[in-house]
Amino acid sequence: MKIRPQALLVLCAWTLSAGIVDDVRVAIANNDLAGAGRLAQVFQQKNGSTPELAAAVSYLARGSLASKNLDGADRYATQAREMALKNLRGRKLDQVAFLPIALGASIEVHAQVVLCPKINDGDVLLKTIEDLSAEYPRITSVAIVPLGLTRYNTDPRLTAVTPEFCSKVIDQLKPVQKKLQERLGTNFALLGDEIYIKAGRSIPSRTHYGSYPQIEDGIGMVRAFHEEFAKLEKRLARKGLTRVNKRPGTIFTGTLFAPVLAKAVEKLNSKLRTELSVVPVNNNYFGGDVSVAGLVTGSDLIASRNQIKGEFVLIPRQMLKSDEAIMLDGTTQKQVETAIGVPVHAVNLSELECFLSRN
Repeated sequence: MKIRPQALLVLCAWTLSAGIVDDVRVAIANNDLAGAGRLAQVFQQKNGSTPELAAAVSYLARGSLASKNLDGADRYATQAREMALKNLRGRKLDQVAFLPIALGASIEVHAQVVLCPKINDGDVLLKTIEDLSAEYPRITSVAIVPLGLTRYNTDPRLTAVTPEFCSKVIDQLKPVQKKLQERLGTNFALLGDEIYIKAGRSIPSRTHYGSYPQIEDGIGMVRAFHEEFAKLEKRLARKGLTRVNKRPGTIFTGTLFAPVLAKAVEKLNSKLRTELSVVPVNNNYFGGDVSVAGLVTGSDLIASRNQIKGEFVLIPRQMLKSDEAIMLDGTTQKQVETAIGVPVHAVNLSELECFLSRN
């Protein structure tokens, strides 16, 4: 087969350009991130901001992230994205070689495993973690959360997560997390707080969670709460007892978090003479073993009105939609307030501090 000279020139040019990606990756693999950066700079001076350079810079972003250089990772990811968008110029992403890789550097992937007893636990879970961690830092973390069953479940394969099951998972993952920490500099595979609570185990320390990459999925939320609540308590104490709101009231929360919150509030009451009571709210709307505060509905709150003590009710802000004072069952905050007969305030920790600071 004959290759025309024009085609040969195009092929050679593509090969030479593609080499910058390989050269940068090799330098990074040899722990020479600075050298990899210089290679990219020299290439840019000679060739401009090509798609190949965008891909190479994206690997600089990944390398910086792996070495915990977060500022560098952010800078390179931004550069890669800007170069990629400039080279797209209205074309489809898959029409331009290297650009999907380049844009991938500006996307931080956090995976999640919903752990189902006898389906994806045990060796299957270990293999899942192994496969996902092989993609680090493109995949930054994996959250492992327990299956939650509602009263609507009709699948016999799905079984409830038990305290014994949770203990087994914790023990199984401890050595895995240790190896991941040694290899990647992060525990990578993080268990949901619910697993520790159900097992009756202590929540890991602050350092276990790094930068709390999946706190919104309940990974490290209890640890973060303990730290922030302790700060809140100190700030209120500095204001003095006379400036703390001591009106009696009730805090509604999910049954899972209620024991944790009750201990913190009991300490607050003792130290600052506040009169707050914590009431766990059963989730009758979803039923099953659903126990988190974010899934409590208005009808659940109304059903618990006989347990209210005091002049007001506080609820976690995550019980409401982010942009509207409405709950998962369509009940509004105002409707709940009317039904239970006392003011209802949705608060996060900073708002709780403001509320307790009122005279």
